[in-house]
Amino acid sequence: MQDSPLDDLTPLTRGYAEHLFRDRVISLLFVDRIGFSFATLLRKQTRWDVNADSLSLVVVAMQTVVREMLKCIRSGWQPYDWHVDNIGFQDDSEASVRILRLLDWYGNDPSGAASWYSKRFDEAIRSFANRFDICIQYDVECLPKRRAGWFAALGAVKKAMLDWWHCYQARTTESMQLPGDDDLSALCAILETIVEDACSFSRESDGLVLMEL
Repeated sequence: MQDSPLDDLTPLTRGYAEHLFRDRVISLLFVDRIGFSFATLLRKQTRWDVNADSLSLVVVAMQTVVREMLKCIRSGWQPYDWHVDNIGFQDDSEASVRILRLLDWYGNDPSGAASWYSKRFDEAIRSFANRFDICIQYDVECLPKRRAGWFAALGAVKKAMLDWWHCYQARTTESMQLPGDDDLSALCAILETIVEDACSFSRESDGLVLMEL
């Protein structure tokens, strides 16, 4: 029997219990602690102005999500509801954000999945992108000018990811084909360019503008 891809994406279960609450039985799982969600990682980075180090960490985490989505689909499953509040990491080191854990894995199963791999990935990556930068919108700890800078940077990263996928779709007619290692390397190069450009941003009264080099 083939192992589920969720075996490597969910925290280790340590125990199980049931609790009666208002005439309903509630099932409880006791699992290993996860450091924080992707959303919390983003909010932590916005404590400082956009810089290459902080944006690079976000980019590495994003690439981890894309890579694990592809692995999940190739295993015959459908990534479901993979957004920044449902994706966790152990800490904010570069090594840690290369290992993803799902905080809520309900709905991640083969049932109801689109038959075409490309459609599965399209649904998954759009779900992730839709909520990628919303979590900092109402972050009261982030100064307005700093928030504007991060919106610009995260918007550029999100657009680059979606453009990469759309370009792949445009040149690939095989519905069961997914991006491979070369395609992921191309995405990495694109995102690295955005990180480098972050160093050229300068704050002004209306937000961030790209400085002439």
